Amino acid sequence: MISFGVEKPRNVIAFWILGLINNSSYVIMNAGASEISNGAVALVYISNIIPTLIVKASAPYWFDRVSYQARIAACTVFMTASFLLVSFSNSLAMALLGVACASVQSGMGESTILALSSKFVDRKMMLTSWSSGTGFAGVFGYGWIALFHILGGLSFTVTILLANVLGAIFFATFFKMLEIPEKRDSLGENLIHPVSQSEEDNKKYETGINQGVIGNSNEESEESSSSQNLTTRERAKLILSLWPYTFPLFLVYISEYILQAGVWSAMGFPVTSKDARVEFYTFSNMAYQVGVFFSRTSGVIWNPDVTILWLMPIFQCFLLIFFSFDAVHQFWYDHSVLVLCFVSGFFGGAVYVNAYKHISSNTPSNQRELALAGASLADTLGIAFASLISLFVQSCLFDKNNLTGGTFEGVC
Repeated sequence: MISFGVEKPRNVIAFWILGLINNSSYVIMNAGASEISNGAVALVYISNIIPTLIVKASAPYWFDRVSYQARIAACTVFMTASFLLVSFSNSLAMALLGVACASVQSGMGESTILALSSKFVDRKMMLTSWSSGTGFAGVFGYGWIALFHILGGLSFTVTILLANVLGAIFFATFFKMLEIPEKRDSLGENLIHPVSQSEEDNKKYETGINQGVIGNSNEESEESSSSQNLTTRERAKLILSLWPYTFPLFLVYISEYILQAGVWSAMGFPVTSKDARVEFYTFSNMAYQVGVFFSRTSGVIWNPDVTILWLMPIFQCFLLIFFSFDAVHQFWYDHSVLVLCFVSGFFGGAVYVNAYKHISSNTPSNQRELALAGASLADTLGIAFASLISLFVQSCLFDKNNLTGGTFEGVC
């Protein structure tokens, strides 16, 4: 039987669903990147990350002035707009605008829910639940494209239109299913009044308070006030001080996204077939996402130390080198190489969930909410740099394999 610790099962499940839906729009856009812009997949990745980068970079300076409810409502609007714009686009620019809307939504949603996890008793459980949901979003998103478009034969337009149901589920999960503990935000206003809890749940929550896991209302008020009174310079200093955890996050993301957007988009069996390249792009990313799901779900049973946290990105870089050579020399060139795509995903997912666990455990309680929201900038920076680099990597690999359609022809 699954144990949810001191947290109510509905809240743990709600965090998992929110993670799943929040990241699904982002993944669906990446999964359909070769349909949106086959010759410049990295353009889709760039449009899917730059708005997120802006949201996350600015989050520590304005999130405490906008309620959780308002942010989640805005996320729902952006998610719906993204699917509609991509579905009905009649130009690349319009499609990329839709991708950008998905980027705003996923970035705002991730920073919001990561910060919200600090308000629960068992932060480790809630972070793992969120991470597991975001991990499965990869499988779900690529599976969505594969099931409805590649295997089901539906047009790409219809496939994206069907995804509009996700926005409704996201909205309902937050406002109807999730019960946030009755704490106060930094403005002194109640976030959400939870409905009556069962006697057992109340006892579990009281046990957490008695054990000192969560403070009383006066302590919470002091913590919120302390965080809100930080100057812009102090907030930036806090985020930079998290480098032992955020740099591995940055490194693992830049390497794995160069793989996704640059290398895997230039592989196929045979590589000269566009359909074969689209197929390998889809299934390599699905294998990667399965690895992400398994590792992010392991957060409650595996607690690697900081040394292991740093080693995993290094191994990820070796995988990037291997696949780059393989794309040119084709020495391991069949679908069995998907095993290494899975390993790549496992490293990425493990660094993600454990970096945030370390931050949650090692940050003062009065700065934890701000730290969790701000630290999410690290992975986004990695993706942003990787997306730019991937434009050249894909073009170079296209040149090496005598293919046309790369963004920059003749670079290698």
